[in-house]
Amino acid sequence: MTTSDKNSSRDTKADAKSGDDFDFGASMAELEQIVTALEGGELELDAAIRQFERGAGLAEYLQKYLAKTQLKVQSIKAQLDKSESNSDSE
Repeated sequence: MTTSDKNSSRDTKADAKSGDDFDFGASMAELEQIVTALEGGELELDAAIRQFERGAGLAEYLQKYLAKTQLKVQSIKAQLDKSESNSDSE
């Protein structure tokens, strides 16, 4: 495994820890590129395994990000509903 391969597998963990630098669109695009490359079947085995690991890490992080975002939206909606019901009773 080369240094860049090790860094690649660490990137997803680093992305997960630094939410400020996270770019959902770029991560989705990267995941789509990985899937396309894997489906193409032209990667060497080691490269395919590295890409699969990176893709799995991205997919996991994106799922967690979406779940967190969904909870945030639900919280905002609940606050808005509470505000509306309070102003209706006044």
